[in-house]
Amino acid sequence: MSMKLVKQLRQATGARLVDCKAAVEATTGLEEAFQWLREKGASRAAKLETRTAAHGLVAARALNGRGCLVEVNSETDFVARNAEFQRFVRDLVDAALRNYASLTAPQRDAGGAALVQGDALKALDLQGTLVTDAALALSAHVGERIDVRRCALVEGALVSAYAHNGADGAGTAAGVVVACVLFFPVFVRSCICSMALRFSTQVALDGGDDDLGRQLAMHCVAARPLAIDVDGLPPSLLDAERVILEAQLADSDKPDEVVEKILKGKLNKFAQERALLTQVHVVDGKKPVQKVLKKATVDAFAVFSVGENIE
Repeated sequence: MSMKLVKQLRQATGARLVDCKAAVEATTGLEEAFQWLREKGASRAAKLETRTAAHGLVAARALNGRGCLVEVNSETDFVARNAEFQRFVRDLVDAALRNYASLTAPQRDAGGAALVQGDALKALDLQGTLVTDAALALSAHVGERIDVRRCALVEGALVSAYAHNGADGAGTAAGVVVACVLFFPVFVRSCICSMALRFSTQVALDGGDDDLGRQLAMHCVAARPLAIDVDGLPPSLLDAERVILEAQLADSDKPDEVVEKILKGKLNKFAQERALLTQVHVVDGKKPVQKVLKKATVDAFAVFSVGENIE
């Protein structure tokens, strides 16, 4: 067995030493060994598909007026802190941003961001290999299921990015992308701010606009708005809350018209607390977001929490 070939294979793929040795022993050349490892990785990954991957990273990038938020999941926090896993996630968000035009879909969420499911990302080129193959190789290396889960895309005239508790725009808990169109007498600007868990900054705006975007990103992570305004909230959400409120007020001895007025007031407060523009700005502490923004308007936002809604 050629140890030189084993070393080349390990350096090129990052696969475990035992797998590289097995690949070299079972094949007659480097290309065959690569294929052997790919097939073994696919087989191993298939066995991991039923396992829950609820940890991982959210990463964000902003470049040339475009912004991207990506989530990749692992089974444990230990792997989420692995350098190769983090590199994969950062390379993936860069690849998604490079392929912005082909990824952008007509589907928009209540925050106005274009949402892309993980399967669309798997066909992208990641430094000479497909994302799906790179994910399989990483899965084989760390011994866990790696799930390329989702992506959010926004676009604007000018973009900035901010990350909290993350290295180079990636973090282990949450992320947010906010696109603001700022209306001023002479110019129009847009900003995208990304937020995760450790502190790191990338700014493409000048003047004080980056502060507004950063504060808005901080607000989104803390307050978790579900839509830009009240009209954008899902009707099903309001219907479900109305049922709850009606049950709470069912035993009231007040006149029906008073009960209905109370119900409408509570429902209105519920809606305002979940729409970005009517939420109390967490940094200001008193004014709603729309008053803090003054002449600015929010074009789109997306908030990802690692592992949310994964059971």
